[in-house]
Amino acid sequence: MNNLLLNYEKKGYFTNTHLYSHFASDKDMMRPEFTNDGVHLSETGYEKWISLEKNIISTIIKRVKI
Repeated sequence: MNNLLLNYEKKGYFTNTHLYSHFASDKDMMRPEFTNDGVHLSETGYEKWISLEKNIISTIIKRVKI
């Protein structure tokens, strides 16, 4: 399934935010600066997520020249 989604993304059908690489530690756990309980995002975690989405939205807007 992941390969199928990656192929569709490469074809430009959609843009996916690859959150894992931004939020996971080298021990495959959520980095402590982004969580209070190891599972749910903290305020800092949500701010990071929003910043990632803003970059994608800006790229899309430039592409379609809105």
